[in-house]
Amino acid sequence: MKCLRLVFTLLTGLLAAGSTTLAQPNPAVQPTQPVASIPAGQPAPADQPPAGPPPVVLTYQQQRAAQEAYDRDRKLQVAVLAVRNLASPDSSRFKLNDYVTLVVRDLRLALRRAPGRSAQSLRLYVDDIMIPIPPTAVDTMHQRDTATVRFQLLRNEQTEAIWQIFYRVPGKYEHPGRFNIGFENGQLGQAFPAGNERLHLELIKKRWLWLGGLLLLLILGVFFWLAGRSNLIRSDLAPSPRTQDAEQADVICEQYEALPFSLAKSQMAFWTLIGVGSYLMISMVTSALPVIPEGLLGLLGISAANSLLSNFINKQHPYLSAHALSPGPGQHGIGKSRGWVQDVLTDINGISVIRLQFVIFNIVVGIYTLRHVVRNWSLPDLDSSVLALISISSASFLIQKNSETSGPATPPATAPAATTPPATTMPATAPAARPPEDDNMAPPPAAAPAVAPPNLALG
Repeated sequence: MKCLRLVFTLLTGLLAAGSTTLAQPNPAVQPTQPVASIPAGQPAPADQPPAGPPPVVLTYQQQRAAQEAYDRDRKLQVAVLAVRNLASPDSSRFKLNDYVTLVVRDLRLALRRAPGRSAQSLRLYVDDIMIPIPPTAVDTMHQRDTATVRFQLLRNEQTEAIWQIFYRVPGKYEHPGRFNIGFENGQLGQAFPAGNERLHLELIKKRWLWLGGLLLLLILGVFFWLAGRSNLIRSDLAPSPRTQDAEQADVICEQYEALPFSLAKSQMAFWTLIGVGSYLMISMVTSALPVIPEGLLGLLGISAANSLLSNFINKQHPYLSAHALSPGPGQHGIGKSRGWVQDVLTDINGISVIRLQFVIFNIVVGIYTLRHVVRNWSLPDLDSSVLALISISSASFLIQKNSETSGPATPPATAPAATTPPATTMPATAPAARPPEDDNMAPPPAAAPAVAPPNLALG
């Protein structure tokens, strides 16, 4: 009896659950809408459009008019929002030749409200100092209210005077400042960054400064080694026909240290070292090739012409060519070196005022050039009066040198040495009696000593 009651209870529960499930609607099955009856002979109605206004499509002129109305009614608020460095992940540090990208607010509106201004008339400002370089790229459609402007930090003839403002401070390796944008007549808005923060403009690379100094010392060491062991700054003598064989060539190589130093070649080497060393240091320290001014090029040309003309004058004197490296008996050689100072300052008459003036002028201008390079990290543009001064001094030196070597083309005459007459064969007879007066005769005169030629200046 109990088993029948249990079976009846289970069946009753199952029937109740099934009826509840059938009563719930199935969400996957959409209820069918009642289909209205369509009279015969009428077409079926089209689908009804959704409720609401239709979309409005504006033409280009309408869009531009709407943008102009938006710009006309809005207040202008130009400001640099961000500054990026495309050459480095650190956007707070910049150096020469880097690309600087400025994100500017309301730049498009500022260009629209500035009559006669274009995007190429924009200029970069660093601490209220305008860098006179045009932008390399301008994107005024970056966003609705912002634009991007890209500049390259170039150092050329147009910007050299501006960069000198930053480099004139001694011992200044970098410049902290703020960047802004504007036109040639002034800035447009707020600079970046605001507050007490600053961006850093690297002026001098400390690591490359030490490396360049070591390289310059190496160049100077090689130069002085060659100057002492070769004819790098010594006089060049025209070889005589006897110096064309190998033995005489070896003699010439051994006598390089005996050749006098040349003042003209010393001047050329002096300005070459200053020019090459300065150009090397500036390019390594600032990461930019310096502008070579015309004054320095003119000075290098003057020194090169002076060296060539001095060598030409030496080769026009045949006595120097034939006897300088092959002195005769009792001669010490023409132009034998007595040290750099004696060789470049003296001539056949001693200390030469023209040579001394020539040396002093070049040293003074060289000191000024080196001081300008160390202070401003640029090559100085020498004035035309300085070039005229060096040219006059060089011309005076060449004229005096030509007058020294335009003397006789033959060596100074020397007294002939006494010669012994050849012995003659006499017949075998008794020796003749010597006259008594021959005992009181004076002995034959001794040979005159050889006269050494003057020590001509060949430099």
